[in-house]
Amino acid sequence: MIIRGVRNTEDLEFETQRSLLTRDMSGIESVFLPSRHPTVSSSIVRELAHFRTSVPGLVPDSIAETVFERLEVRYERNSSTGQLEFPRPLESEDGQHADAGVRNNSTD
Repeated sequence: MIIRGVRNTEDLEFETQRSLLTRDMSGIESVFLPSRHPTVSSSIVRELAHFRTSVPGLVPDSIAETVFERLEVRYERNSSTGQLEFPRPLESEDGQHADAGVRNNSTD
């Protein structure tokens, strides 16, 4: 059995065609589950991670960690809350952030 998430009717249409082909070729059935966040796509999650923006609630922590690691985005887990956080940018001698050009939208 294959479990697929769908965000909208376009996703459902695409996944239905895909599942019919899979069933015909292998006999494996598919189940569709509606997304809790129909406006969120993998592209949006990657973009948020690239800009070091927190994505709690959009994807499970295990997925967020994988995305951060693949994009080589530094993060750490807060020992008291268990939430994923981004380290504060380091300041250089001239007072500028060492991560200049990278937004840090994590909450303090």
